[in-house]
Amino acid sequence: MELKEGYKQTEVGVIPEDWEVNTLGELGIWKGGGTPSKKNSSFWDGDIPWVSPKDFKSGLLYETEDYITKEAIEGSSTTLIPKGSVLIVMRSGIL
Repeated sequence: MELKEGYKQTEVGVIPEDWEVNTLGELGIWKGGGTPSKKNSSFWDGDIPWVSPKDFKSGLLYETEDYITKEAIEGSSTTLIPKGSVLIVMRSGIL
């Protein structure tokens, strides 16, 4: 098969010549989320935005429906992610 000018064959298929093939692990730091227990009221209604799939209704995220507390970060498996990070929903029944 002859390739169209400006394209190359790679292990993942035909891509533009100036693109590179990388694994996701090479492109950034990946973290899974952990939801603070809803049974612990001291974890919720704080001032830290809690992003969940229900907040992904547009391309940019400015507000979240829920907020958590510092106690939620210290006392659960949730992780504080830096502002400006790229967030991806990996699984959800909401979307």
